[in-house]
Amino acid sequence: MTPIEKTIVLPHGTVHYWVYNSDKTQTILMIHGFRGTHHGLEKLIAELPDFRIVVPDLPGFGDTPAMKNHRHTVQNYSGLLREFVKKAGLKNPVLFGHSMGTIIAADMLAADPSIAKKAVFVNPIATKPTQGLGAIKIAPGIAYHHLAGRILPEKLGTAILRNKQLFLIGSATMTKTRDRELRKWIHWNHVTYMKRFSDRASLLEAYDSSSNTTIRDYVSKLELPVLMVAGKKDSIAPIKGQRSLAAELKNAELVELDNVGHIVHYEKPAEAGNAIRSFLQR
Repeated sequence: MTPIEKTIVLPHGTVHYWVYNSDKTQTILMIHGFRGTHHGLEKLIAELPDFRIVVPDLPGFGDTPAMKNHRHTVQNYSGLLREFVKKAGLKNPVLFGHSMGTIIAADMLAADPSIAKKAVFVNPIATKPTQGLGAIKIAPGIAYHHLAGRILPEKLGTAILRNKQLFLIGSATMTKTRDRELRKWIHWNHVTYMKRFSDRASLLEAYDSSSNTTIRDYVSKLELPVLMVAGKKDSIAPIKGQRSLAAELKNAELVELDNVGHIVHYEKPAEAGNAIRSFLQR
């Protein structure tokens, strides 16, 4: 599976993106989560060989530099990707998001309902991670980003934000599988790619915006068919919130996966892929 790497110049800056299965006709635009890159979605992409899949690295992450003269908010990411869809010539793509990417996709659909006919949300953000009982479980992560991103001197803070050992702690917390080889691969992926952010200012902007926005903010404007794929052990996006959101959306289907948390695309790509194919083939 060798993707075609491309770049596109937008008012916000240059975006690097990758096209998989370029000979297929139906397109899925995939939007990765916070501190993610296109690399993290490749296990799931491998389960979707019948679809043309386009995956940009969001500004400030991976190979795409931070935006010029724009804050890294859900709304600005949404605006950039709406321009991306037009300039890249993507016609009626399926909008796919993971975690933070689900909020960005929801904002895109609220701003322009005609941009897609279907959406797929994996580990969707239905409730604010910083509120309620879930905030207790992820409190170390909240403290980590604010201490290193805002309080400490920039050089020290950036070093902490790129620290391998801290990545491993966070990775171990999120990972639920008991498969040793898969756990090893997940930790490698996190250590390798989560450090690839442009600077701590843009990182904290993205963190703050994604932590204070949820799909529930857009419920009244999401009328298209939506597939939600959730992990029952997700502490960042608890399953109770997913069930409540699915009930509120006008045309949503919720698939719940056992023994997995917030990294469904790593731990359950086959199950998620089956659900996505079934949903898109109807």
